[in-house]
Amino acid sequence: MEYFSQNLRLLGTMSQKPINMKYLFVLFLVLLVTVSCKKDPEPTDDTQYVALKFDTLYASPDTFGIGGQTEIKAIASGTQLTYAWSVSLGDILGSGATVNFVASPCMYGTYQVTCTVSDSKSNQQQRICNITIQ
Repeated sequence: MEYFSQNLRLLGTMSQKPINMKYLFVLFLVLLVTVSCKKDPEPTDDTQYVALKFDTLYASPDTFGIGGQTEIKAIASGTQLTYAWSVSLGDILGSGATVNFVASPCMYGTYQVTCTVSDSKSNQQQRICNITIQ
């Protein structure tokens, strides 16, 4: 510390005006506060994110006759959901959380309809619903 004080006095004599230690200390504190202050982070879309939850998949009715059809609903929550549908046999009409399953004229038995729900972070959950055609 003494070495520092001697050099400051030497600097003060070079400019013909003594440097007051109080001013240097205040200047140091101002610089320290300025440099150490951090800006609050900007809010991101992640603050709006809701995790994917695929509650259930059901058909109403889940049993019907040859050549019939049924409505299938996916109950899910989350951010920016997308739905992908597939079936072992038959046709899916529509898109989104509610679709219609149409049986081919000569199909009977039990078939699986699969729904895969994805969210904005590419998380996926899948449910299967059985449909019986008599």
